[in-house]
Amino acid sequence: MRDPFYIELENEEGIKILLQQNEDNLNSHFVYPNGALQSSYGFMVDDAESAYQYFIDKGIKVGEFFDYQGKSFSFYDPDGNFIEIWGLS
Repeated sequence: MRDPFYIELENEEGIKILLQQNEDNLNSHFVYPNGALQSSYGFMVDDAESAYQYFIDKGIKVGEFFDYQGKSFSFYDPDGNFIEIWGLS
């Protein structure tokens, strides 16, 4: 049965991601007392630098690209969620 309020994605290994509609302006990130945002989740990619450039080319709002315990950056999805991308290499 299809549900109009969420979509479930599953890869070949059985890992699932559930995307749910949000009408209450809730976000998945949290804010430190100093005002810095922290993502509650992120995604691992093969090449963070290529992903960063791809996001910029598509006009997606991205944070600073940095190399701290791996190359990474953050971005905002269309609903305002703050999400991190980490490179595997």
